[in-house]
Amino acid sequence: EVPLEVKDEELVKTKARASALVNSQRKSVDTLAFVKDRVSAITNYQDIVMPDSQQSVLLVDDFLGSDDLVTEMESECSAMLADGKLSLRSVDAIGEYTVQINGGDNYADCPRCVEFVVGMTRNMPPLLNEAAAASATQDWQELDATASMATFITFDRKAKLACESLINEAEKASSLEDDKDEKSLKNDDNYAFANGGDKKDARKVTALYFLTPKEWDPSCGGGLTTKNTDDDATTFLPAKNDRLMLFRSDLCLHKIEEWIGKEQLDVATFLVVHLVKRNN
Repeated sequence: EVPLEVKDEELVKTKARASALVNSQRKSVDTLAFVKDRVSAITNYQDIVMPDSQQSVLLVDDFLGSDDLVTEMESECSAMLADGKLSLRSVDAIGEYTVQINGGDNYADCPRCVEFVVGMTRNMPPLLNEAAAASATQDWQELDATASMATFITFDRKAKLACESLINEAEKASSLEDDKDEKSLKNDDNYAFANGGDKKDARKVTALYFLTPKEWDPSCGGGLTTKNTDDDATTFLPAKNDRLMLFRSDLCLHKIEEWIGKEQLDVATFLVVHLVKRNN
């Protein structure tokens, strides 16, 4: 008779955990290397560092160019929203929820998003610094490749509609009449600099990366509008799946357009990565 092999259940579980850890580490390394390659593939960083183009936006469509990675990042953001791990962005941004990306603090919830931020932080500042040096940009402050400030913001259309319904009902129920001017939920002229207009602020270059559904179009809202400080001319850049926008945090006057969505297009996310100046 062939002897019956008795497996140690604890040993089997340990091997399974070890295998899962190795696969996770391998995927992390692959993602970081992939983001590095995509950052290095951008050849026109000078478009936002040259003196005559510092109010411009560098637009890169199909930045990652990987449906699998983009979908995984989208799923991470949606899962955190569903699990209640995001906070309301502000009282004015109805239906928008956010969380800071702090590496180890939320790696378990959104590993691919964290790796995206790490890849951007490590690899983009040196290339921007090189472009600024080649363009003889006098006001350029060296960017740090070891630190950044990052968040992701997720829009939930159903939550927005529910809040607006409650607000409308409250207004109808109110019997108070006054002479106050009515204000929209979002200020249509709310342009600002990403660094708050503070020259001492560490934020110098801002990256917006959009994880909107592929069917998302300009009528769904979102996106970026910039205003030239010389002639007040505006430029609208709509939100689009796998679209990266880069601009100077301290020089590009802009606003994020209101998110609207539509039926079957209820959730959209974008990541904000602020590249910061190097501490001397």
